[in-house]
Amino acid sequence: MIWTFIRHGNHRHRDAMKGAPKRRIEEWFAENNEPLSKLVTQCRSYFEIIVPFVENCIGSTWTAISEGGGGVTVSLIKSGKDEPEMEVTAPGTIGVSYEAKFESACRARDKAIDSASLEELHTSIIKGIASIESYIAHRVEIWNRSIDANMQLNDKKNAKVSFEDKIKIWIPKMTGGVKLDIAGQMWADFLFLQGIRNGDAVHAKKFAQGTSFSDLALALNKVKTGIANFLLQLHILFDEPVPRVVIRARFFPEVYLQPNTK
Repeated sequence: MIWTFIRHGNHRHRDAMKGAPKRRIEEWFAENNEPLSKLVTQCRSYFEIIVPFVENCIGSTWTAISEGGGGVTVSLIKSGKDEPEMEVTAPGTIGVSYEAKFESACRARDKAIDSASLEELHTSIIKGIASIESYIAHRVEIWNRSIDANMQLNDKKNAKVSFEDKIKIWIPKMTGGVKLDIAGQMWADFLFLQGIRNGDAVHAKKFAQGTSFSDLALALNKVKTGIANFLLQLHILFDEPVPRVVIRARFFPEVYLQPNTK
């Protein structure tokens, strides 16, 4: 987790660190009184320790407040564009869509663990997959602004492109030939969760629903590998800084069923 923050996290040292030798980075942390050996031990307290220098705790959404009765408009402008992606008149909120959806997925994950809730698991899966779809749409929009009209990638009502084709065809086109690895556990777990979303979570056809606690724990662990790691690997492919919430979710502690649970 620490090295993922160092190499890929959304922090001001990223450009200097991502190509630096590992030994030099270790020396830099030691010189700043935070040796990595100490941090590794501390970070085993997953919910209590922030990784110094490289873990950016700023989230996806900002709150705008207008004091004194004056009117204030806030906007979010995407790099490389002149027109804002969104404008909001205060008081209100504004933020990054895919990241906000992923934060929502993580909140639902935590509620599913706290209350052993199948519905919260479904919410986590729905929001998590939506965040992946939103991130891909974000990268497609960047691609379409960068090339001529004859090479644009389009997903229209009368010419739908499947999610799998976007992964297998669109991503290598946008990355110059680099493919997302779909031969391992990440893709298998994503398909498992996608099946839950397309079935019981969204298009439920049965009067009743239920799951064992062990199966609930199994599915929650697949959120880590099949959604969080998926989103992490997409950021790495496009060399885009990874939000803290994504890295934390990728290395979330294993969910397990206590032996004495009845």
